[in-house]
Amino acid sequence: DLHDGVLQSLAALRMRLLTIIQSENLTPAANAEIRNTADIIALEQARLRSLLDETVDADQPINLVEALRLCVKTAALQWEIDVEFVSDETAVPMHRESAGNVEYLVREVVANASRHSGSKQLRCSLALRDDNLIISLMDRSATPTAPLGDVHNGPLSSQSLRQRLALVNGRAYSEGLQTGTLLAVAIPLVYDEADL
Repeated sequence: DLHDGVLQSLAALRMRLLTIIQSENLTPAANAEIRNTADIIALEQARLRSLLDETVDADQPINLVEALRLCVKTAALQWEIDVEFVSDETAVPMHRESAGNVEYLVREVVANASRHSGSKQLRCSLALRDDNLIISLMDRSATPTAPLGDVHNGPLSSQSLRQRLALVNGRAYSEGLQTGTLLAVAIPLVYDEADL
């Protein structure tokens, strides 16, 4: 049903948007807005297709680095901000469900940074440190004297972020963060030797 219903509807919607772009009555700004919306739809179609792919073994780990690269690109288009993704690692194998929770966590952080902090230029960084996956979101336009923002060792104000962190046994932290960091999380990783 999702394939024949939702995916087909998204494909038709994207085609309609691309047809509207051909109109000579659009301003360049409107044309760019419609193109961005069509790109968001295409990225979400790809994501939905991968979720529906019956040939994929649900227990097979996925590469979190590539999943987050696509996630950040989609979030940047949705919120009309510039988000740079950097990773010390080329591949981090992770169970599909856990990777999905990490993606939703990152999407929520990007959305909050745009909506609540007014951030327009972000950097999402991923690294492995002491058997922990470290993800930080930094406002690249922050001045050296800017405060760290809403990062603390206490509980997060966002219930959604707290729930996502709990699902992956993660924690938000603020020790040793650079100026402009909006949120940093540590997620413990336990590798199965077969995943490596």
